[in-house]
Amino acid sequence: DDLDIVRQHGFDVENADNRHHEEQTKNLNELTARMEQMFDAVDGQIQDLQAADAALKAEDERQQGVLEEHDAELTRLDEVKVEVQEYEERMDAVDKRITKEMKEIHKKVDDIDEQLSQRITEAMVIEATNHKKVCDLLDEHKEHSQGERD
Repeated sequence: DDLDIVRQHGFDVENADNRHHEEQTKNLNELTARMEQMFDAVDGQIQDLQAADAALKAEDERQQGVLEEHDAELTRLDEVKVEVQEYEERMDAVDKRITKEMKEIHKKVDDIDEQLSQRITEAMVIEATNHKKVCDLLDEHKEHSQGERD
C-alpha cells in the first residue's frame, strides 16, 4: 500500500507538473502573442515615425532650398545696394557742384551783362560823337552851300 501511495503521489505530482507545464506553456504562448502584438504595434509606430521623419526631411530640404535662394538674393542685394550715408554724401557733392556751377554761370552772365552795358555806352558815346560830327559837317555844308548861292 505504501507503494500505491507513493505511486499515486508520483502520478499526482506528475499530473500537477503536467498541468503546471501546460499552464506555463499557455502563459508563455499568451505572453508570446502579447509580445508579438506589442512588437507589431511598435513596428507600426516605427514605420509611422520613419514616414514622418522622411516628410520632415523633405520639408527641411525644401526650406533649406528657400533659405539658400533668400541668401543668394540677400547677397545680390548687398552687392547692389547703395549705403544711405554714401548716397547722402554723393548727393551733397552733386548739390555743391551744381551750386558752384550756378554761381559761375551767374558770374559769367553778370560779366557779360557788364561788358555789354559798357559796349552800349561806348557805342552811344561814339554815336553821339559821330552825330555831332555829322551835324557839324552838315552845318558847314549848309553854310558853304548858302555862301555859294549868295
